[in-house]
Amino acid sequence: MKIEDARQIPIKECGERLEVLSGDEFVCEPVYFRRGLSSDARIRLRSGVVARLRRAQRHLPQGWNFKIWDGMRTLDTQRQLFEEICGQLSRGHRDWTTQQVHDAAVVFITPPSADPCTVPPHTSGGAVDLTLVDADGSEVAMGTPFDDFTPRAHIDSLREIDEEMHRHRLLLKQALEEEGFTNYPDEWWHYDYGNQLWAINLQKPYAFYGSAERIESQGKNQAQEV
Repeated sequence: MKIEDARQIPIKECGERLEVLSGDEFVCEPVYFRRGLSSDARIRLRSGVVARLRRAQRHLPQGWNFKIWDGMRTLDTQRQLFEEICGQLSRGHRDWTTQQVHDAAVVFITPPSADPCTVPPHTSGGAVDLTLVDADGSEVAMGTPFDDFTPRAHIDSLREIDEEMHRHRLLLKQALEEEGFTNYPDEWWHYDYGNQLWAINLQKPYAFYGSAERIESQGKNQAQEV
């Protein structure tokens, strides 16, 4: 499955609003804010996604929780991330053409697009990047750090290498799949619900989360009219 293939899935926007994740419920660590790629310290997701995360918590061992790194991204943050990854790939492979760099980048991140028919997963508010923390609040071993763009980040890469780390990845996957999420297999930390990537993964006829920024903008315009 390629990220770009998901862009062909139709979107029937449901209009669901964004919700700010509470640090009282989840461990929130907004990675891209801390790296200066976002001006918003909040982590926001569609309200239906947040509800499913709450239910998924019940499938974890006693005292364990989700650490959330990223949720809804603005198109500007998506653009900065895409350019950053292209830069990293270009520096690491100086013999690559611009097209080769682009083709390698889109394995890990959707190109920014203002087209309402081709919405990057995170800009929909339906994608979440997360891991597990144990009862002591420590991250459990997953085999790679977040945003590790190597084959080891693949969800099944540790099956024959490290049983404990593979088990941790499966625990995260099973807890979230139980509540309707799907995993992007090249990234053990990335899960989707309601967006185009989720729809193509489950062979759904359409996605129901489009651009979250567009929904927010429409809501502000309606409020001003009132």
